[in-house]
Amino acid sequence: MSDTNTLKESAEDIALNNTAGVYKLIKDNSTYWVKVCGENKSNFVRYISSLIAKAESLSFLKTNALLSPSERFEHEKLIISHLKEKGFPVPKIIDGNEDYFITMDAGTPFEHVDPKLVNEQLIEQLLQIFAVLHENDIAHGRPALRDILVNEDNEVQLIDFEEATLKANSKLKARDIFLLLMDLHRIESISQAAILDALFMWKEKVDEQDWVSLISMGNRLSKISFIAKAILKFKPRNKTSIQILKVLQILKVAQDRCTHSC
Repeated sequence: MSDTNTLKESAEDIALNNTAGVYKLIKDNSTYWVKVCGENKSNFVRYISSLIAKAESLSFLKTNALLSPSERFEHEKLIISHLKEKGFPVPKIIDGNEDYFITMDAGTPFEHVDPKLVNEQLIEQLLQIFAVLHENDIAHGRPALRDILVNEDNEVQLIDFEEATLKANSKLKARDIFLLLMDLHRIESISQAAILDALFMWKEKVDEQDWVSLISMGNRLSKISFIAKAILKFKPRNKTSIQILKVLQILKVAQDRCTHSC
């Protein structure tokens, strides 16, 4: 591992000379990532979403984007430290201040993992991690394959907790799973059977209300699925529409199976 002072100096130089973002830093043959504070994510749409999300029934629209850059940055560091203390699979913050923090490289983003390594066990491990997260009433907020790392031992870690929520309700946990399933459908080698098995494993470990919220979300979105279908008529390769429809199909199959056997 690189000398701490030298590492800190390099990270400070990155923070001083770059805008907000995540930057790769290699020192003494070790790879680190430096996250720099400063990006303002507030806009009118997010402002409206935040207001609407104050209603319990629409709380899945909650966003931390209206926090100031420094508030959101400190929030993420707090979440990561909290999860690390609980033994959760997240990278450790090695050093940092109000402008940046440093973590050790923890693997390859899920979306870039060799498809041959993406098997049922890896999908189950991923949903298991979210089950533990949700059992502790924490929602990631914006799970995407780029925020899921897989190391050389095929072990999963999560990053990017800017949108995370402590004391999350069932709707926010359901949003986690819906967004996660959307992104998983980008990997063609993952079978529907593997996703369903992992999804039911998650169901067995979380509160019943979390499952009810997920199914309810699917049912509500199904009522306006004609929008996604209409978009595909004009843009057949629209990824978001394809992903939403595939998740709705998965949830319909899961609901039917549960009706007959749960």
